[in-house]
Amino acid sequence: MMKIRNWSSFTLITAVIVGVLVFVLAQVYSASGGQLGAGFWFRTYPGLIVALASGFFGATFSMLLHTQRRTSEGTLEDLSSACSWRTLIVRGSVGLGGAAILYFFFRSGLLEGNLWPDLSLLAYEPLASSSSNGLVPNQQWCLLVIWCFLGGFSETLVPNILTKTEQKATIS
Repeated sequence: MMKIRNWSSFTLITAVIVGVLVFVLAQVYSASGGQLGAGFWFRTYPGLIVALASGFFGATFSMLLHTQRRTSEGTLEDLSSACSWRTLIVRGSVGLGGAAILYFFFRSGLLEGNLWPDLSLLAYEPLASSSSNGLVPNQQWCLLVIWCFLGGFSETLVPNILTKTEQKATIS
């Protein structure tokens, strides 16, 4: 029985580490102005890599919290099924999908206002208090990361946005 629990923990920790690494690599790629992969089709959609990585990271963070709750409340079998590779792949894919849908909502202009990122304004700014050449993401990047993280983390955010958009489309 202990072997199953250790394997499940290892699987979940691996997924979280991969999520963090993908997120960091996406930030490095974006900060380089896409020069690391000039032929990449992602250059057509600025911020898409960061959006997808944020959604995946949100999904893995959500899985980590659910596993923590199940450890204290559930049985070993519940924990084992929650940390299976299939579950991790499906939940990670849902996080990627939710982030992608949000990204294209932002790109289309259907979600506009101060709360939503304007993808045409994505940029990195120099550090104000530093004499080095360091760059930090601007407000639009931060909004994109936050919303796509939430899109991957929350299982209801994207379906609610889709439902409200559908209702607006049928009324119009």
